[in-house]
Amino acid sequence: MGDLSLTQDPRIHVRRALAAFEARDRDLAAEHLRQLAHSKPDLGPTWGPVARMSKSIGEVSTALTAYRMFIEVDPDDRERHLELGDTLAATGRMAEAIDLANSLTQRWPAHPATHHFLGNTLAQLGETAEALESLRTAIRLYPIASDSWLTLSSLKRFSVDDPDLAHLQSVIPKAAREGNLARGTLLYALGKALDDAGDEDRAFKTYEEGARLIGLERPFSHADNDALLAETAARFDRNFLKSLSQSSVSSDRPIFVVGLPRSGTTLVEQIFAAHSAVSDGAEAGVFRHAAMALLNFRPSSLTALDRDPRWGGDAWSRIGHSYLHLLNERFGKEGRLVDKTLTHAKWIGPIAHILPNARFIWMRRNPGAVAWSCFKTRFATGIEWSWSLEAMGRHFRFMDRMHAHWSTEFPDRLLTVDYENLVAEPDVWIPRILAHAGLSDEPQTRNFHEVKRSVRTASSSQVRQPLYNRSVDGWREYERRLAPFFDAYN
Repeated sequence: MGDLSLTQDPRIHVRRALAAFEARDRDLAAEHLRQLAHSKPDLGPTWGPVARMSKSIGEVSTALTAYRMFIEVDPDDRERHLELGDTLAATGRMAEAIDLANSLTQRWPAHPATHHFLGNTLAQLGETAEALESLRTAIRLYPIASDSWLTLSSLKRFSVDDPDLAHLQSVIPKAAREGNLARGTLLYALGKALDDAGDEDRAFKTYEEGARLIGLERPFSHADNDALLAETAARFDRNFLKSLSQSSVSSDRPIFVVGLPRSGTTLVEQIFAAHSAVSDGAEAGVFRHAAMALLNFRPSSLTALDRDPRWGGDAWSRIGHSYLHLLNERFGKEGRLVDKTLTHAKWIGPIAHILPNARFIWMRRNPGAVAWSCFKTRFATGIEWSWSLEAMGRHFRFMDRMHAHWSTEFPDRLLTVDYENLVAEPDVWIPRILAHAGLSDEPQTRNFHEVKRSVRTASSSQVRQPLYNRSVDGWREYERRLAPFFDAYN
């Protein structure tokens, strides 16, 4: 692992961590960073990059220590406290996040970001009334606080004479000098309000303009997906997997839930979370950290890593153990876990090889319903295809082909669940989903909405309600307007 002694200038180890990171050696970078966090040398403001690098490779404990050291260097820097708070909330440490948020609003009561942080954290926990109060405070302090408006709009239903709707409409012109991301975000919030109020034409046009503005800043290319699909379809089969060295990881702890966003993945995660053997779940996003040595997830990249002498033919076991370590960092060591990172749908083959006992649930839903739900959702990052109906149609077609391929290659490990069937017959499908993951049926899984936990996705409000089918066909009111999506999809 190299010389990790801190008798030298500790910045040497920062440079070594960075060099390992750039060489895609996650474990070596993590070891250097952990040593720094353990010894806590005087790094001054360099603790900031150490914290961010640690966070970027999933080393939560190291990142939190580094952020706290970063704050000690300048306790009056509000942004450092907010970075720590975001990391706490993003990794499920909600009690600490709430305590920090409350202290920040008391220390900086006139700053909107502190109230937004508190409101957003309360919203993740389902504390809607308190969250709305904090978000309105943020908006009062900064009327064009786009992120606060977006969260507020997701927590309530608007009416035609709603004062929040009138207020939001009044601030839109004032955002003319804001960047495209902020203006686009405000328009998504307004689109939701207009949709609730029954103004379908204006709602659709508002969503469309919001998507256009954000798409200017976060463009999407289909090239990577096209290349992945072509190589996967041509080469990724059982014979290819037999050609690779095997993984010795036997754990079945993670349960993978995949599919398009807004297809019911958070619902299934919540059902699992109600089971006594499951401790938690989230879009963990840490498998990509564990598999950092892979340039991409195409067969050619897997073959190159498998033959790389630096890994000694043990690449897949090492990646698997790194992934399990990162799950421990994120969730602790107890219980089964649900990982519903949506990009995993593209990587089922590599994951299945690295974790031979892993099981997968792929959620499917009427494409029109998913398209409309995605189109009106302002996603944070990683869903750049959602800014265009045409791009969305092409991406959905790509996902259909990936589903068909992985279903053929892993028929016993991949269970396909239709959202509409789950909603219509929960007593049939919930036991089937649990059994596929090796879990017994438990009655409290039908009352998943009663589980108190943090939910960070756009479905946070829905999964705190019992199963309902009113959303199954709600999209049809907009079917005509979705024609560009269907043209591209079909």
